Amino acid sequence: MTGNKQANKKQYGDFENVLLDDEQYQKLVEEFPNDYEERIQKLDDYIQSKGTKYKDHLATIRTWARKEGYKKKQ
Repeated sequence: MTGNKQANKKQYGDFENVLLDDEQYQKLVEEFPNDYEERIQKLDDYIQSKGTKYKDHLATIRTWARKEGYKKKQ
């Protein structure tokens, strides 16, 4: 990730570990309108407790949702 891309990202979650730019955040809200905040917090907590790093936080949230059986509404 380039420094420029990183600068455009905002921090989310209680520990502020989840990094999303405005476009990614909007996609998250659109895809998970009822629980996007919980999904952000789940990733935030996991990163805080494990010290894990992820290249793309939106992709991670989407992957976790699929593993939970979440189906995107058409």
